[in-house]
Amino acid sequence: MENLADLLRDRTQPLHTQAERTGIVRDILTGRVDRNGYALFLRNLLPAYEALEAGLSRNCDRRGIDVIAVPEIYRAGTLISDLNAIAGSTWLQSLPLLPAGERYARRVDRAADGDTARLIAHAYTRYLGDLNGGQALRRVLARSLDLEPRMLTFYDFPEIDDLKSFTADYRDAIDRAGTSAADASTVIEEAAAAFQYNIDVSIAVKAAAARQ
Repeated sequence: MENLADLLRDRTQPLHTQAERTGIVRDILTGRVDRNGYALFLRNLLPAYEALEAGLSRNCDRRGIDVIAVPEIYRAGTLISDLNAIAGSTWLQSLPLLPAGERYARRVDRAADGDTARLIAHAYTRYLGDLNGGQALRRVLARSLDLEPRMLTFYDFPEIDDLKSFTADYRDAIDRAGTSAADASTVIEEAAAAFQYNIDVSIAVKAAAARQ
């Protein structure tokens, strides 16, 4: 049987491509987003990260979750820091949490219930994406939006010395976590759902940013 990370990659590859070509993410990757649109995107990802990291921390002693609950890669704190730097301390009032962002966070929160195996899918979707593509995205944002380093801490991993090696190790951790899942197909389909929620957030943020 293939390793879980390979199965997750194969199942979500078409959705990954769709995500890059859709909504505010497409605008970010092509350098066509403005600061408000980018900040609104971060604001609507934040609750999903908070739910994921709360779920991982709450279940960090459970077999499978123990190997992927790695605080060095938790991103909620850096998202808040970047929002403060980009949008000011009143971002909670100025940047709305859209229904798509709320739905995504609720889905992640529910994944922390029961046997918690679905958390593996959300860790794969969020953290391996951040680790693999984050540095390239950082360069795009710095250039297109003229963002200072203090506005891009989401892409910093100061507690990790060798990012490439850590990324490989975390991918292996996803595989090890998968051995504890009673039904790997549940994890795989949860990852597909996570990508779809990301796409929905991206589309909603682009539409909301255009209205502001």
